[in-house]
Amino acid sequence: MEPKLIILDLDGTVRQCIEHKAPCHNKSGQWEIIPGTQEVLGRYDWTRVGVGFVSNQAPIAYGQTTTAAVEHEIQLTIKALFPDWPLVTVVDEKITDTIYSMHYERRRMPERGPVFRYSPAHPDASDPRRKPSPYLLLDLVLSYKERMDKTLFVGDSLEDKIAADRASVNFMTSWEFFNRKPQEFNTIKAHESR
Repeated sequence: MEPKLIILDLDGTVRQCIEHKAPCHNKSGQWEIIPGTQEVLGRYDWTRVGVGFVSNQAPIAYGQTTTAAVEHEIQLTIKALFPDWPLVTVVDEKITDTIYSMHYERRRMPERGPVFRYSPAHPDASDPRRKPSPYLLLDLVLSYKERMDKTLFVGDSLEDKIAADRASVNFMTSWEFFNRKPQEFNTIKAHESR
């Protein structure tokens, strides 16, 4: 399957805490790109393939960080992965989603460039904005107007796989996609521990 849209989980998939221990709460200087990530992403023609990022960000719900800090760190991560793309956030539209009571802005990079979505929700499985809900993935697929069967989600946790299954998109583990040492699914996200 040649994907037309690749969606990447952030934490544990493309970036990790520099000190490799909990907590890592989106404070400046805490994150680093996992070695080898940029080389693999450099193999794709991003003029033909869309790329996006999704992440659960429970530290917002715990009051350990702010949405502004989370967005800043995500933008730094994207800039580190794609240094030649200008980091300009363009607001396409503002949406008030009455179903999920969630107000957010659609953010885009250059044409077919990275789009990111994150959930600020508490790690309560009943929250429809948070993976393993398919909401973040479906929102990105719709943003790109792409087909589900042409979308690949890359993640490192069981909640990532479940979200992909629920969204009916293809899934690949981060260790398969990035040719890393095989591992078990991440069951506890370091940045989400209290």
